[in-house]
Amino acid sequence: MADSVGLNPSDFEWETVHEEAADQIVFDTIDDEYTGEYLGSEVITFTDKKGEDQSFTQLRFRDNEGLKGTNAGYELREAFKNIPPHTVTRIRLVKLVKITGQESPMKSFRVDTAKSRANQKKG
Repeated sequence: MADSVGLNPSDFEWETVHEEAADQIVFDTIDDEYTGEYLGSEVITFTDKKGEDQSFTQLRFRDNEGLKGTNAGYELREAFKNIPPHTVTRIRLVKLVKITGQESPMKSFRVDTAKSRANQKKG
């Protein structure tokens, strides 16, 4: 760990106001799967090389290794519309669907939400 300079950090109570960039989750093979705590989505806007405004939606997650994100096409955007932040979710790439007139196939996913087993009463 790097040395801290300046004031003694242990003299203060800290609240995180910004976190580092998320590692990218890539689904490119059938049965690729990811499980993590859903944190919400963010619409990212930018200007492309032609000077045209573009945007995409990124879903954000947290797991034991830190922050993760994946770009959401139509199917994932729709699936996550009604999932509240802080829900544990599992995403699995189920199939690739050929779409007429579209260069690459549409990725089709299964999305599950979890209930903690720790909260279930033992009988």
